[in-house]
Amino acid sequence: MKLSSSPLVQFFLLGLRGVLREKSVVFWSFLFPLFVTGIFVQAFSPSNRPDPFRLGVGGFAAVDAPWLSTLSTAEGVTLVQVDDALSAIPNYAEALSRETDAKSLPSALRDIFFRQKIDALLTPTGFFSLKATEASARDVNRILAAKARARGETLEIRPVNVKGVSFADWFAPGMIGLTILTGGLFGTSFRLTSDREKGLFRRYMLTPFRRSDYVLGFVASRAVFVVAQSVLLLGLFRVVFGFQVHGSVVLFLGLVCLGSLASNLLGAAIASRIQKSEVAGGVANIFFFPMMFLSGVYFRTENFPPWLKSITDCFSLSALNTALRAVANEGLGVADVSFEIGVLVVWAVACLALTVALFDWGQER
Repeated sequence: MKLSSSPLVQFFLLGLRGVLREKSVVFWSFLFPLFVTGIFVQAFSPSNRPDPFRLGVGGFAAVDAPWLSTLSTAEGVTLVQVDDALSAIPNYAEALSRETDAKSLPSALRDIFFRQKIDALLTPTGFFSLKATEASARDVNRILAAKARARGETLEIRPVNVKGVSFADWFAPGMIGLTILTGGLFGTSFRLTSDREKGLFRRYMLTPFRRSDYVLGFVASRAVFVVAQSVLLLGLFRVVFGFQVHGSVVLFLGLVCLGSLASNLLGAAIASRIQKSEVAGGVANIFFFPMMFLSGVYFRTENFPPWLKSITDCFSLSALNTALRAVANEGLGVADVSFEIGVLVVWAVACLALTVALFDWGQER
């Protein structure tokens, strides 16, 4: 039997043609993810936000007045005197040095940061900031430079260039992951349910094919399309936002293939028993919305409660996003994302088994 006459190949080509015939494919698959990424990068990229710096100062002696005065005139620095508030807190320096996050600070110290709306606190014992490390380093440089000028000294600051991760670098893999999930859940579940509504499955049953041929052929066609879509999105993200994969491109695309396989098989499992396209959309949303908001597409999940993070880490989209970011932004290899690969494999195998076992081929009506 020729390969081209194989039922698996024919169902693969049938699924591919069905995707390419859709007029809205170009927009929803290629332009829309780029548009959304551009909006988020513009809205949340630190380089596009003003950098106001309110510095709380307290506990200094009169001898420090000259350089503090110089600091108050530094560009972008606003001094906020907090002497009275600090004097009412015994051992504040010890509390600040011991605690590592705002939640754990004594309420009186939290009030200084949040009621006074300060970005950092400067006392004779140290500099305390709730901001990110990079921003804090810039703030310390401002303070040291102002102190040096007040003493008639020159402070030479030498910037060190290191590989960082911009918001676009972090967001682009998540957008690719969300695009894969959307296509798999809605595209596959809608199409399979629609074919059942049209009675196509009963016609297929008159032909010599294995049920797994249809499922694997259709899912494979969707997966191939998603890989092509992801390659194009990678190119667009590279040109528009400067995004690049620091690790193995082959591993990155392999994860895209595996993620697409898991998502499309999930869509197929959803459509196994459903008779109406409208119902398929509602059931798909049960999976889509929790994954979209809890899988790290738009924000990091490190601050989730441990019990919640242990659950979301097992989402297929969480595993895909984590693995894509690890390869793209950190240059990690297969061994470093083995857990995420395992999660995706489990989702794919479980959904395939459910689909083959429960699929309604139109014989139950």
